[in-house]
Amino acid sequence: KSEGLEQIKSLKEYQQTLNDMDSKYQSLTNPPKQTKDNDDEKDKPETMDASQRKEEILSMTKQLDPKHAETEFGATIKLRIDTNDIESLINNIGSIRIGKPGDPEYDEEKVPSIIDTNLEILLAEIPVKKLYRWALKSGDDYTWKSRCQRTVILFYQNKTSYKVRMIVKENESDNLLMNQWVATKELVEKEKLVWLWSSFDATIAKEEGDEKKGYTKWCAKFFDDIAFERFEDQYNQARKINIQVLENEEKVAKQKEKQQKLKKKYEAEISRDEDINDIHDEDAEYYENDEKLCFEMDVWKTYLWSKDASGKGSWKGYADKALLQFFENRNNKKIRIVLREHETKELKLNHWIPTDIALKSRGDQMWEWQVYDDLATKFLKNSTLKLATICGTFIDKKDTTKFKELFEKYQKINQKAEAI
Repeated sequence: KSEGLEQIKSLKEYQQTLNDMDSKYQSLTNPPKQTKDNDDEKDKPETMDASQRKEEILSMTKQLDPKHAETEFGATIKLRIDTNDIESLINNIGSIRIGKPGDPEYDEEKVPSIIDTNLEILLAEIPVKKLYRWALKSGDDYTWKSRCQRTVILFYQNKTSYKVRMIVKENESDNLLMNQWVATKELVEKEKLVWLWSSFDATIAKEEGDEKKGYTKWCAKFFDDIAFERFEDQYNQARKINIQVLENEEKVAKQKEKQQKLKKKYEAEISRDEDINDIHDEDAEYYENDEKLCFEMDVWKTYLWSKDASGKGSWKGYADKALLQFFENRNNKKIRIVLREHETKELKLNHWIPTDIALKSRGDQMWEWQVYDDLATKFLKNSTLKLATICGTFIDKKDTTKFKELFEKYQKINQKAEAI
């Protein structure tokens, strides 16, 4: 780094020398001309004739330093790129899809072709003055084509996956003119009361008869500032939800892959008469702290029940996107729960699985249990409760069922351990 800085300093000084030489060369090759009307210039004698200027120009070559003819830097240069500027540039060029299968922002799930109120919740209805899409005009020439006027953009959230999509229905019928998951890319303000975004649209793909042509730009003009701002707020909320869902899906896929590898290894090592479907891996290796990991899964959100001095109770958010793990102690054979947030790596829960309580369902993908946990009690320092009431929200129904199965299984293990 120091050598590179010295080279840069030397080059700057040499650049100044070259600038001075250039100024001198310009003055020698383009001497000021005398004019008839300027008496002062007539009285001044000419300082150099042509031969003298030529000699002076040739002597300037001696100031050139050959060591700067080819300079190499032994340093690493890092470029900082403003992704917002790049996205804005892409949006202004045309229909360009960034992403491929495997990328977090690439959404492979098909958009539903119908509206099922049993599976989806209507989040918002926002009136739109005009809706356009970026479409091929002729040859390679693209233009904005009017899709519809005086319509409503509807935001629907799936009750199972929590993903949000945008749709527009034809005024005269229930045919869909726009049908797309809210994209992970940010909105771009094209002009006053106009929002622009890019996304894959199932309706366009069906009309064009080509999935690739479903990736396009959209532009919506709103009636007033209220509708314009409402759309921005709703879109950004939906965008954050979909990003979180995609990230969770990616983690779940990696977790499943890891579990499959562990299961294959386990099946190869145990004898045929053992129960190969047993989730609790008796042959797993213990760590240095005399514990072994029995199972782990992601928990979307974790809440704690709290009561203030007046006795009023409420749920408080405690952890977001955390890893829940079951550990077995080598000595007492008891199982404990450990919860740690992915982003902060902060430890949130650490307690033995209680043997005297039962799980309580709080919804399709939520389980509640009570236990003494020092970390939870510390968080609820102003609460009048000593026993922590914990509620976990899981990614999908499969994980919800799996947690209940594991919790009750390990409860029995802890009961046996405590009876010894």
